[in-house]
Amino acid sequence: MLFRMRRGQRRPADSGAPLTVSVLDAAPVSPLAAPAPGHRVGNRRLPDIVMPSTAARLAGESPVPKRVVTLYSTILGDRDDAPLFVGIDGRAAVLLRLTGKQRPDLNHLDEALHDDGVQLYLEGHRLDRYGMLRVVLRLPDTDPGLFEAALSLSHGDIQEFVAGAYAHESVVLHVFHATDDRALSSTCTGPGLHRLIREAVDAILDADHPATVAEQQEPVAELAGRFRQPADGLSDETMVRLQATRPAQPFVLFASR
Repeated sequence: MLFRMRRGQRRPADSGAPLTVSVLDAAPVSPLAAPAPGHRVGNRRLPDIVMPSTAARLAGESPVPKRVVTLYSTILGDRDDAPLFVGIDGRAAVLLRLTGKQRPDLNHLDEALHDDGVQLYLEGHRLDRYGMLRVVLRLPDTDPGLFEAALSLSHGDIQEFVAGAYAHESVVLHVFHATDDRALSSTCTGPGLHRLIREAVDAILDADHPATVAEQQEPVAELAGRFRQPADGLSDETMVRLQATRPAQPFVLFASR
């Protein structure tokens, strides 16, 4: 299969490195043996990374650099009606597979994404000693079209998403459907992401950041108590519109480090 680089995509550093088609191990993700330094967002250093990112898991252990290619649908796995936030090769991405509960298929959704864009709400919340990000996506022409997630900065995926969105003020959106073989992949600009991310991070930077499922149970439950429905607490002050501007590739190609 021939893969072409899209315009503006960074070519892997070593063009002679072997090309590996990677898949993710279905086993539960384990914490890193030793925490990794957090990413930088502007002049802020994020907390140490405890849980490995998808990019790190795809690259795996290799004595030499290699080029890694995988489909975004492979990264998403069997997750339905729940957004997955990742950052690979410096770019932020949201992956989402819809079911009939939201819409019967993907027909006309590409036009709605282009015309109306996606609303992204992002806030940082203090929950006793913990801090977490609350993210809500509002998808156009979809009923109810609201998708909520509670995210921890101790996870590599979340840090790479935040750092990529901050650096480029854009997000790549990949939408799938459980009954459709197609994928709608769009690069979306997001003017205002700088401010939104900075304010959300500042609100929780000095808090503890839960890593494992067990650690997250209490703060996630408290967050769910504050906001019983995805639409609760949404404000235009914590929202940016992600406007689809051009198609994106349904796969990712990057160089392991």
